[in-house]
Amino acid sequence: MARTRRPRVAPPEHLELRILPTVKVNFNPGSGLLKITGDNAANEITLDGLGVSGQLQLYIDGVHFDDFSGVTSVKAKLKAGDDRLLYNAVLVTGDFSAKLGKGADEFDVDDVINIGTGPDSIANFGSNLTVDFGGNR
Repeated sequence: MARTRRPRVAPPEHLELRILPTVKVNFNPGSGLLKITGDNAANEITLDGLGVSGQLQLYIDGVHFDDFSGVTSVKAKLKAGDDRLLYNAVLVTGDFSAKLGKGADEFDVDDVINIGTGPDSIANFGSNLTVDFGGNR
């Protein structure tokens, strides 16, 4: 009886570590709206200004996510979890709204840059400022 050969199978490869971000970010350059959506875990979102109106750096849990230019409004929805939203020396001309959801949340406005490379300057909200802490006290 003839022996049948089995095809050779390549050994498996190790893939690099992949970490999925817990925060979704969407920027519409046409409208200037920067949307930030969290999950049910504790998230720290840092917005650090770059000294020019509409220019900022975004950090998620202390890690640089991206730089943005032309931001006129910010809308953040961070959901449940003990979230921190840090707004440092950012200059926007439009609305700022944040819904922090359930959890022991913190919203901090500061004139001093936290992590980024921009200069310290006055934090500015152009039009309406709305912050909803989800009933937490």
